[in-house]
Amino acid sequence: MKKLLVLCLTSLLVLTGCSQSSRETDPNRTSFKVGIVDGYQLLAWKYVRQEAEKEGITLDIVEFDDYTIPNAALNNGDVDLNCFQHILYLNTEIKANNYDLTPIAKTVLAPMGLYSNKITDLSELQEGARIVLPDDTSNQGRALNLLASAGLIELSTSETEIPSLKDITSNPKNLEIIESLANSIPPFLAEVDLAAINGNVAFDAGIRLNDSIFQEVVDLESDNPFINVIAVRSEEKDNQYIQRLVELYLSDPVKEIIETETNGSTLPIW
Repeated sequence: MKKLLVLCLTSLLVLTGCSQSSRETDPNRTSFKVGIVDGYQLLAWKYVRQEAEKEGITLDIVEFDDYTIPNAALNNGDVDLNCFQHILYLNTEIKANNYDLTPIAKTVLAPMGLYSNKITDLSELQEGARIVLPDDTSNQGRALNLLASAGLIELSTSETEIPSLKDITSNPKNLEIIESLANSIPPFLAEVDLAAINGNVAFDAGIRLNDSIFQEVVDLESDNPFINVIAVRSEEKDNQYIQRLVELYLSDPVKEIIETETNGSTLPIW
């Protein structure tokens, strides 16, 4: 109950932030805020901040611990760009909340994997095994497709569609599916038989991609909906200083930071 209250209060502060935010649309301003969730992104954006300061651009880094907040903060003007989500999650949030946000750069791919502290091979899964999946539409659909590709379930949808639980047509092991916030799944490994965990969430929990029992096929093609992006308010997509921050991010030093900090489990696409 205490955790729920804290999350509600945090969300309330963000959602009411429009009246208190520092939102500005002045094209000549040189002070910005970036919202992030993942730990490795902190080091990446610290590098960007350091280099931006040399060019007279001020960048503050705002860390969030809940995936549901950064887009609300961006839309309300509490931050000016964010870097934490794949394109499908962003599009789902835009549709659900009528946000006026736009992706302006593709960044990394963090493959989703199936992890377990109880088994070492999917063939060991018992009847009625418990599995935890993300509860948001896009990541849950991604997890269901992963389960289908692993042969654990069958779906009525194609591989290019985003399924929901109602689209499961066959569940031969009668898996018990538990839903949770995507970034709250790792602790469940102590209780359940299997967990579908996003790559960046796994990294933040100290879990390596190589520890997964089964993982997504890596696809770095430009139309992959699970490639992460940098998003901004649509009205500022052409802001020259934001564009410069993006250029500093899409650099070799940042690529090296990401590859080193994530032990290769998160793949820069530039």
